[in-house]
Amino acid sequence: MTTHPPASPADRASLSLPPPELPEDEEYSPQDPASLDAPVLFVRLLDENFQPRRFLSVEVESSTSRQSLCTDSEGVLFCDGCDPGVYTLWCQRKDGRHGVQVHTITLTDLEEDHSPYIAII
Repeated sequence: MTTHPPASPADRASLSLPPPELPEDEEYSPQDPASLDAPVLFVRLLDENFQPRRFLSVEVESSTSRQSLCTDSEGVLFCDGCDPGVYTLWCQRKDGRHGVQVHTITLTDLEEDHSPYIAII
């Protein structure tokens, strides 16, 4: 004969069973799907001829913060640890300072599509 432990808390209470012990280690704690949805900026910056803006110094500005970053050899800018929302990317060109607005995406978005946003600046 096979027995199964009581499934519901009411069943456990009626049998005076202690609650099941769960490991406290984070490695074993239930996964919070929202934790994987950390916002990031992931943008490829192109010039007016659709060429990557390699090693471009960019000022990343939100309503609450500002930081300076640099694009990589493919013109890609990646910034994690940022708040979700809209950011303005500023750079200096021959004809002056220019900006473009971009939105954050989530790590879950990147699992589905590994392509960065494209912005012409």
